[in-house]
Amino acid sequence: GDLRRAWQEQNQSYQQNAPAEPPMQSLFAPNSTKFFILNTPADREYADGLARHLMRLEGSDKFSIISLLQTPPGEDMITRGRFEMEQADYVFVLLSPKILSDDVSWVLAEDSQGLAKELIPVLVSLTELEGTGFERRETLPKGSRNKTIRQFEDTEDAFFVIRGNVEEILKA
Repeated sequence: GDLRRAWQEQNQSYQQNAPAEPPMQSLFAPNSTKFFILNTPADREYADGLARHLMRLEGSDKFSIISLLQTPPGEDMITRGRFEMEQADYVFVLLSPKILSDDVSWVLAEDSQGLAKELIPVLVSLTELEGTGFERRETLPKGSRNKTIRQFEDTEDAFFVIRGNVEEILKA
């Protein structure tokens, strides 16, 4: 009994005096307009295309763009994703059948609907959205007869349309 009590007291003392985990630091540049892109590894080329076109927008020198795939090695992607979505001014969710089957990305896509200050769904390819919460939201690219990015003959044309859509959102 005495040995166990001494061990419990020592353990409790250690826990109370243990150094606290440092708070998570955002990957976003300070004092910037923050864009977070949520995508699966399989849709990385579309995230890269979106980021490339966002950087062509007026004022892009004040933009900070990060993707879930930039999570530092060893960090939990869900924890990092939630944290960065809360910091972001705009969250782009790249919707494709792949995100619906990716456990980490889909958890974050669902969370984005409550965490994001401004949520911008982007339709990469035909995706059944019924029951996801995204079916009630307008998706980009808009003004292109409901085409997905992959339905454009040239995906650069799709990103050009999306860039125009984002310019309108930023002006609003």
